[in-house]
Amino acid sequence: MSVVKERGLDKSAMDKSAMDKSAMDKNAISTSAVKQRTSDRVISDMRENYDFSAGKRGAVVKTTKERITIRLDPDVIQWFKDSVEGGGNYQSLMNEALRAHVQRQGEPLEDTLRRVIREEIHAGG
Repeated sequence: MSVVKERGLDKSAMDKSAMDKSAMDKNAISTSAVKQRTSDRVISDMRENYDFSAGKRGAVVKTTKERITIRLDPDVIQWFKDSVEGGGNYQSLMNEALRAHVQRQGEPLEDTLRRVIREEIHAGG
């Protein structure tokens, strides 16, 4: 007994399966070709409408900030994320808090005491 008969498959079912696979392969090639043509058309339209001759690779925005890696407690990070308003950036909020702290380090003792007393009165009243 042949493997085909043993597994209960007849030749027409096998031929149909092979044709379905062939059709799927052709469809995949066709879909890929359509995507490629669409992509080519978009790139061509962009080249016609925009001048990229002065374009440069790399970062779009130059910044004076330095990228670092820092380890912080999860609750501290979450506090800053929760404190962001209006679609802001929690990292910018952290930068502002650190900057305020650094600026206060040079604050005279008398000014520090006055600020703390005002904050306490405001928080209590």
